[in-house]
Amino acid sequence: MARLAESRLSINATTVGAVWVEGVHAEPSFEPRLTLRIGLELKEAVDQDGRVPPVRDYRLSDLRMQLRWASPGGRIIGCLLPCGGSQDLRSADYGATHQLSAAVPVSHAILEQIETERGEAPAKLVLEFWAAAVMSGELHQLHVQPVEFVVSHEEWGEFLRMSGFAEVDVLEVRRVGPPSEHLKRAVEHMREARAFILTGHLNPAVGKCRMALEAAATGLEGDPWKALKALAEESMGDRVGGEYSKMVSAIKQLSSETFHDYGADTEYGRAEAKFVVRITEDLVVLISVIRSHREGEG
Repeated sequence: MARLAESRLSINATTVGAVWVEGVHAEPSFEPRLTLRIGLELKEAVDQDGRVPPVRDYRLSDLRMQLRWASPGGRIIGCLLPCGGSQDLRSADYGATHQLSAAVPVSHAILEQIETERGEAPAKLVLEFWAAAVMSGELHQLHVQPVEFVVSHEEWGEFLRMSGFAEVDVLEVRRVGPPSEHLKRAVEHMREARAFILTGHLNPAVGKCRMALEAAATGLEGDPWKALKALAEESMGDRVGGEYSKMVSAIKQLSSETFHDYGADTEYGRAEAKFVVRITEDLVVLISVIRSHREGEG
């Protein structure tokens, strides 16, 4: 299996193997947790000249692991606890390979901080690994450099989905008669917006909101934005409908910042993008309900 990154293991200044990370995944649990697939190779070493004491027939003891977010501050995410794979980590003269899994709880609050800092970049993590080697009844310190690795957008996105952090709302659009193509397209735009948030592409996510509202207005007479305003005022009255039309205009303006030169310096944060997307989802549902009633009456 491919290795995301690896680091050498040494005992008494003699290299005796390696530790590597193969990947990450989430498992169903009451509390989100990130599980690492870790590989170990434990070899034995004998200096034919006898200048270095031999390292052989040893096993690892007191294994401890910690996961950090690879930011400038290197903040700790938490301690990794073994949850599967090899338990008896022993060496072999030909090199014994061991596979193990280790998990760390990651709350949604921590994930929110990580995602805010990550932006569009792939997730970068650091595995810290400590253990002692028991050899001939004596303890020897195992030395290993931290393993810094990058998780692909696809693998990290799957973890976020499995953890429940990136749940995508399903828009249930009320329709009278055959499904409306314009509403189906609006829902597609919103799903694409959610996918952009998941990968850290926040400006494109906000931009999709304008496209979703334009799609929801397809088939109405004249300019789509004036048509949505008229739809709201006809259905809910000038005062209430006028307030809803202001919300539509605000989404249009926020989205326009991502399309035009005057908004070139605009960078939406994660919380802002999620807010705009959620409001737009609700507006798409509201528009669909109003149109289905009107079309049904017609």
